[in-house]
Amino acid sequence: MKEETNISFLWKETKGERGKLLFAVLFSVCSTILTFAPFLFAYQILNELLLENPNYTQIKGWAIWTAVFVLLKFLLLTISGVFSHIAAFNILYKLRVKTIDHLAKLPLGYFTKKASGELKKSINEDIEKIEGSLAHQLPDLSAAIAAPFVIYSYLLFVDWKLSLVLLVPLLLSYILQALMFKNFNQNMNSYHTHLERMNAAFVEYIRGMFVFKAFNITGASFEKLRVAIEGYQKMWVEISRKQSPYYALFSLVTESSLLFVIPIGGLMMVNGAIEASAFLLFLVLSITFLSSLKQLLDFGGNVAVILEGVSRLKHIWAETPQRVGKIEIEKDKVESLSFRNVSFKYENHYVLRNVSLYVAKGETIAFVGPSGAGKTTAGELAARFFDLEEGCIQINNASIQDIRQENVMDLISFVFQDTFLAEDTIWNNIVMGRTYTKEQVEQVCKDAEIHEFITSLPNGYETRLGENGVKVSGGQKQRIAIARAMLKDSPIVILDEATSHSDIENERKIQRALNRLLVNKMTIIIAHRLHTIAEADRIYAFKEGYIVEEGDHLSLMKRKGLYENMWRSYKKFEEEVV
Repeated sequence: MKEETNISFLWKETKGERGKLLFAVLFSVCSTILTFAPFLFAYQILNELLLENPNYTQIKGWAIWTAVFVLLKFLLLTISGVFSHIAAFNILYKLRVKTIDHLAKLPLGYFTKKASGELKKSINEDIEKIEGSLAHQLPDLSAAIAAPFVIYSYLLFVDWKLSLVLLVPLLLSYILQALMFKNFNQNMNSYHTHLERMNAAFVEYIRGMFVFKAFNITGASFEKLRVAIEGYQKMWVEISRKQSPYYALFSLVTESSLLFVIPIGGLMMVNGAIEASAFLLFLVLSITFLSSLKQLLDFGGNVAVILEGVSRLKHIWAETPQRVGKIEIEKDKVESLSFRNVSFKYENHYVLRNVSLYVAKGETIAFVGPSGAGKTTAGELAARFFDLEEGCIQINNASIQDIRQENVMDLISFVFQDTFLAEDTIWNNIVMGRTYTKEQVEQVCKDAEIHEFITSLPNGYETRLGENGVKVSGGQKQRIAIARAMLKDSPIVILDEATSHSDIENERKIQRALNRLLVNKMTIIIAHRLHTIAEADRIYAFKEGYIVEEGDHLSLMKRKGLYENMWRSYKKFEEEVV
């Protein structure tokens, strides 16, 4: 199947607005045609004034018509702008909504591997450029295309011989344009790639500013950011080095029309082959004729940038949405969650191999292992961050991929190691768009041991969090997240070591809150600190994507394998720290 081009993709998305865009183009072209009416009347007036007995009544009439056409030109230009802006903003709205809707259908894992800076650029900058292109550049581009034809047609009418002279710089400019655009797609791809990397690095650096400042890591010494900026700079230097000579020559040619018109036109005028008024008209319009070609080049460059942005948008839309399941399971009917021969890979690298495990209602299991062993991926798969190609994950006896995604999200609560709180009120961060009574929210906050802190704030539960609001500690964030999970009351809870970033006092509060949260729940703990999972019903030890050991704490310690070795190392580290 032939791949859809960027232009055809964008054209398809203009459906419903094409009539407005067509009117915008037509009015813009008509406005451009009227731009040359004053030149036409000036030519007629000049011819009349050169006569022995000028007809001043006729001259006055032409002057009035000149004013009328100038006003009409601006009226048509305004109407064109109205049509193009309405259409452009409607298309912008449509593209953003479709992109957000599509992102909502993608697996959660897509967002763990995609830098937020890249998505921000696509949703904000690239779509914004499309709006600017349709609102401004499409009418201007059509006008810039029409202008040379209108001018040249008129100059042919005035004097076809002198008009042929203008073909020399015209042909030279087209040759130089072709040379400039020879590798333009490749250059634009490089531009967007480097810009995305730099955006992602900036976002990462700003998010980690507190840590970087604490360790005196400046922007220049933050390797990822430094490399991204240097790569962006080198890319532009290389493109400029290749394109500048052609662009300089092109600018010279488009500004040199008088070098061709003056000597030949002057010679023709001396020999009586052309009138003085016609020669003056050629001098004025030949400059406008070739400068409009320069406009076309600038538009061509902008269009190339926009189409590359469209390409990035296409890549987002090409991501396969999660399979839509139809099965619905009630919360109180959930009895088990199991992995059956699950293997999973990122691109071509397996991170899980033939994993089978089981957790029943009321049980707690834990995943341990060295960094990169696959334990976090296993937890993410249990929450359906990705769809499987090998093996099966089941809730009760139903494949997780056959259950409605909204239902899966209802059945599973995920308490992340790095808790996300929106820049909103504490209340909204807890209820997450659902309807609960004040008593319900306050009760879970008391159970999560965060109610006292919230009520100590001036606005209580209506206190805003974030940059323009109250800053909360990591432990307070975790307890708000636990209150959120308690309120959701999902039968399956996945904990990505919720206490790993907390001080001793906060850890105690979080642990007590978790004990209340996990009563009668099916719990999976992704462990980083081993003392938190010693009471787990079963512990699964991961190594290089395989489960190499399984059992409770005591049985695994007796086995003296991977888990026992990790436990000894962990205890030794604790003693050294103390």
